[in-house]
Amino acid sequence: MPFEIVCGNCGETLYWGMDIQPREVLKVNRGICHNCGAKLSLDFVLEVIRREAYKPPIGAVVVKNRAAEGE
Repeated sequence: MPFEIVCGNCGETLYWGMDIQPREVLKVNRGICHNCGAKLSLDFVLEVIRREAYKPPIGAVVVKNRAAEGE
């Protein structure tokens, strides 16, 4: 299941994915939010939010079908 790490100060997404730990995000960003400059720490709040499954926009399906017709 993918997860998102956001800055508690400004809400900027620092990481979105499945492969990394919060400690590694801090190392990459040198412990500072690249958007607002706030100091980041490992003292964080875990919030679980259920999301709908990804559905591509209808336009993407139309483009795909047109591409198939042109072949």
